[in-house]
Amino acid sequence: MSTPHLTLWPTATSAVLVDTPWTHEHVHVIGDWIASFEKNLTAIYITHGHGDHWFGAPALLDRFPGARVYSTAKTAVYVWKQHEYRVAEWEDRFPGQVSPGEIHPEIIPAEGIELEGIVLKAVELGHTDTDRPIPSPRLRAGEGTPGGGRKLYSEVAMSGTIQHTFVTVNGVKLHVAEQGEGPLVVLLHGFPESWYSWRHQIGPLAAAGYRVVAPDQRGYARSEQPEAVEAYSLLHLTGDVIGLVDALGEEGAVLVGHDWGAPVAWATAMMRPDVVRAVAGLSVPPILPGGMPPPSITRKKFGEGYYQINFQKPGAADAALARDPAATFRRILSGASGDNPANDPPGPWIVPDGGTLLDAMPEPQQLPGWLTQADIDVFAGDYGRHGDRAFTGGLNWYRNIERNWELLAAFRGRLIEVPALYIGGDRDMVIGLRGPDATLRTVEQAAPQLWRGLILPGCGHWTQQERPDEVNQQLLSFLAQLPGPR
Repeated sequence: MSTPHLTLWPTATSAVLVDTPWTHEHVHVIGDWIASFEKNLTAIYITHGHGDHWFGAPALLDRFPGARVYSTAKTAVYVWKQHEYRVAEWEDRFPGQVSPGEIHPEIIPAEGIELEGIVLKAVELGHTDTDRPIPSPRLRAGEGTPGGGRKLYSEVAMSGTIQHTFVTVNGVKLHVAEQGEGPLVVLLHGFPESWYSWRHQIGPLAAAGYRVVAPDQRGYARSEQPEAVEAYSLLHLTGDVIGLVDALGEEGAVLVGHDWGAPVAWATAMMRPDVVRAVAGLSVPPILPGGMPPPSITRKKFGEGYYQINFQKPGAADAALARDPAATFRRILSGASGDNPANDPPGPWIVPDGGTLLDAMPEPQQLPGWLTQADIDVFAGDYGRHGDRAFTGGLNWYRNIERNWELLAAFRGRLIEVPALYIGGDRDMVIGLRGPDATLRTVEQAAPQLWRGLILPGCGHWTQQERPDEVNQQLLSFLAQLPGPR
């Protein structure tokens, strides 16, 4: 057991306490300590779900009735869960010492807590103590677990929470978000996104009995960025998926991909049907090897200003997008949303001469209804870790389009021979390139075992973020009818 270090943040008349002691004796000592400063305790911030970080909060609230208790959403889940263990474990092992009472922390606002002009914000670091809190003091790292603590932590992690870990695959450290137990479902994001793009899918799929894993793909967000442009070819990306499945100790998985994640999912299913049980693609349909390379087609049709051609030139796009990640996400996510009147009907993204993509996407007057400032903060915060290379990893995917066509030439004539699902939106510029009917025909030809192909009216490019309920319903129905393990 360890008693957390306590911190009091004072201003002229108020104070915020970071964590509390957990025994009667220490709670009274801390209460006297706070009172000695002649400050009014206005808030208690809980940094961790372990009971020794907050069991003293109810008694302190009795002494300072105006105070409020805050934590992040993840910590709050663990706090609530700890109530069940108080009597069974803590009070049994430390009779008469544990401060009584329950708390239900408020989720700390994205804008933070204001304390007489000073704003205190929570910064999610992803690692504390044992990374994910253990609900019982009798559980210790590796106890009864061959090889250490990973299995232990995954078993005691509370249902309803997302675990964040790092997995090294093919020499690249990938950040992975994971929840649930059961058959493996891997969610593959697109550009410019991250695991967080699947925030509305992870919980419902896990609750339905699946082990859901959403990586930040190589070059994105919290994952590593290989330096070489060639390290982002489709063979590297599909290799990452296969390597991830293996690293997770699984033999197979259902893949779900959106935007760039869809070509990765389609290609992996085409090349490795022995590993991929089924595949779902959102927005981007499968384009099989053969014919004219896509850059040649788009350059001929739209010119050098087409955004995918523009992205292939190193330098300008990297700098422009990284200059202000929050603004970049506001513009791109809003610009391609079905809520944007400019996408009725959708058209291609054309970069003005001498400019960048952001020059074609004005700052939105307000965010679309499906997107919040807190969402923007998550995306921007994760990308900002890479500084002026914030978007370079993702842009390098575009710089391999021609190379991908050459590398996949050996698979010409190969179809996707696993059960498939496709969902797009009629206000998505990807659908606008071909039209809804032609898009669905493309999917049917490439995936003979297509279970269903859907075009959602009024939906833009960010399919699963814009229409989470409809997408979840289709995914769950698709998964439920698959043969094999459930």
